Amino acid sequence: MKIRLFGTMTKKANDKDNAKIKMVEVSQLRFDRDFKNVFQQENDKVAEIANDMRTNGFDKSRPIIVTEAYIIVDGHSRFMAAKKAGLEMVPVIIKKFDSRDETIEYEYKM
Repeated sequence: MKIRLFGTMTKKANDKDNAKIKMVEVSQLRFDRDFKNVFQQENDKVAEIANDMRTNGFDKSRPIIVTEAYIIVDGHSRFMAAKKAGLEMVPVIIKKFDSRDETIEYEYKM
């Protein structure tokens, strides 16, 4: 089903898109080389984000997107910054993907 939003057709969210933000331990999250390599994580940017996190905490409006196996799909720089800032818990959204290709496609769209 599609809905019109601001003059454009948008796919209506299905059950697997209706995820909630959950706090998880940083140690539970993992990298997948293919997902991590889609976008470059810049050391200066990570350091800047980490400094902000030390002062203000993790911005919960920008959770890390992970698979059901806690593999990071979106938010690699935020994850690296959280580790650098010494955070123990971070907000995530767990998304279900039907295939590895679907996961990579989602990452490119983000």
